[in-house]
Amino acid sequence: RRALLGGVQAVVTPTYLQVPRRLSVGIENARLLQVLAILERRADVGLGTYDVYVSVAGGVRVTEPAVDLPLALALASSRSDRPLPADAVAFGEVGLTGDVRGVPHAEARLREAARMGFARSFGPELKGIGAPGHQVVRSLGDALERAFG
Repeated sequence: RRALLGGVQAVVTPTYLQVPRRLSVGIENARLLQVLAILERRADVGLGTYDVYVSVAGGVRVTEPAVDLPLALALASSRSDRPLPADAVAFGEVGLTGDVRGVPHAEARLREAARMGFARSFGPELKGIGAPGHQVVRSLGDALERAFG
């Protein structure tokens, strides 16, 4: 097996509708809605009056929980109009309490990211895996702080 890196893109824009739009391509809409709720409740990122559009670059469909953290970071980046570091990748499941959880094949993900030239990564604690440049994030708030300073 080989890890496949995918880019998650998000646009967050003020809405003029009574009910904001939530549209996702390549990510399950239910996953998007859950991550939006966690960002609102656990990381104090207000998105209730914004339309949200999300897409996975290249037309790839991602169905695994490892996309939660990159999705949350992309949404927060668009909302704050602050880019993520260009040399960084992220992976990890985000629980309903805002905690960042481990995902399978972390070592393969990090190897592929390094092969592609990424120097840093944000994600859960890696037990028994040496990973230079990996920044352990325990919560969504912690991830936002490390990614945006």
